[in-house]
Amino acid sequence: MESSRTIPELIDHFVKKYRNKLLLQRRDGWSWKQITWLDFDDELKNISSFLLSLNFQSGDSAVTISTNCNECFMCEIAIYSLGGNVIPFPSFESFLVFKEEIRLLEPKFLFVESTEDLEKIKEDQYSFDLFEKIFVFDKSKIGENRNIIPYRGIVQFGQLKKKKLGDKLKIIANNIDPDQSVLRFISRNGSMQAQELVLDHNKVLEIINKSRDKLKFITHEDQSYSLMGGSNIFEKLVNLIGLTLGMRLIIAQDRKSFYTDVLEAKPTIMFKSSIDIDSVVDKYNSASKYSSIKDLLGGRLTHLITDRKPRKQITDIFHNSDIKIVEVPELNNSY
Repeated sequence: MESSRTIPELIDHFVKKYRNKLLLQRRDGWSWKQITWLDFDDELKNISSFLLSLNFQSGDSAVTISTNCNECFMCEIAIYSLGGNVIPFPSFESFLVFKEEIRLLEPKFLFVESTEDLEKIKEDQYSFDLFEKIFVFDKSKIGENRNIIPYRGIVQFGQLKKKKLGDKLKIIANNIDPDQSVLRFISRNGSMQAQELVLDHNKVLEIINKSRDKLKFITHEDQSYSLMGGSNIFEKLVNLIGLTLGMRLIIAQDRKSFYTDVLEAKPTIMFKSSIDIDSVVDKYNSASKYSSIKDLLGGRLTHLITDRKPRKQITDIFHNSDIKIVEVPELNNSY
């Protein structure tokens, strides 16, 4: 991976390396769907092909309003693979604060997870008109609205386009400049003025490489588990780093199922933003049936990976269950 110049080159390196090795597990009704590296690559190319067929070009931008769910994870990597960049927000309300700044960036597409947020966007004509197409991560039927396309539509239509566009995808990926932007974070500074933090392929790969050095204890036998509702550097990049470590990944679908699914997933590694670790402790304190926080989290957890270590009182609770909290400061937003 040392020779990789861009994110698509990095992904291609590991697809060729691991091929039929298990990469992702997704909740599928009462069971878990097993996804290999080749399955992952195939779905990624389906998404990329469909976006390309809609004239999404290198240098274009897309907004995401979503948790870091499976669908968002896949779509963001597809955008990177086309030379595009992502402007992420965790909710419609956070997006609304920067509506004018977003307009000036001329994003082409919007990807939204929540049906509730989608309805808010549809009711706000100004926001709705900012985008050529809106993609939603729900189970709505294909064709209900020509400008609103569900995730399964992206994958299905992309599969039809892939045979024709496969060679073009390779050319586009090979022509991405490492200096092209990948992620654009918009926030307010102390004077309440809008400010941007922009990461290009060079910076993202630098962050990944430095983070990997701190996570060398992770092996191919480890399995991670995460649910992240924000849109900071840690939450946007940590699962991408997980890919490069060759581990198996599970991204929980929602907060409601997080604590039930973790008992089946039994992860050894958990990714949690520092702002969300307290919620795990609160859950443990309110659930008297668990003898330790490790039992609450499936019984096998050895490491919790975060961007900033929590206060000592929280650290001690995890330490008493033989869970080590590992800080990766490269993933802190102040980096």
